[in-house]
Amino acid sequence: MRRSSRSAAARGARRETGAITDAAAAELLALGVVPGDRLGDALPTGPEHLFLWLATAKAGIVSCPLHVDLAPPEVEAAVAHLPRAALSIPRERSRSGAPKRVGSPT
Repeated sequence: MRRSSRSAAARGARRETGAITDAAAAELLALGVVPGDRLGDALPTGPEHLFLWLATAKAGIVSCPLHVDLAPPEVEAAVAHLPRAALSIPRERSRSGAPKRVGSPT
């Protein structure tokens, strides 16, 4: 692969990542997670976790990664003490897959 082809591929990947994370940041904000909130996530290491981390940064949301092997009650207990926290867990571990508000609203 020529150098210019690699550069074009990298630019394309950055644009695609930017579009994905822009959309995810907008979706988080539309769901009611606001800048300054903490978002606990129990996603396995992978592209989805990276995209969520970048989206939270773009939206001004504090990312709080949690261990993926925590049971749902342990996850909720881990974020319950955080002010203005939301929780996002993989769809297979939740009914909706959408972030839900937990903890104190202050």
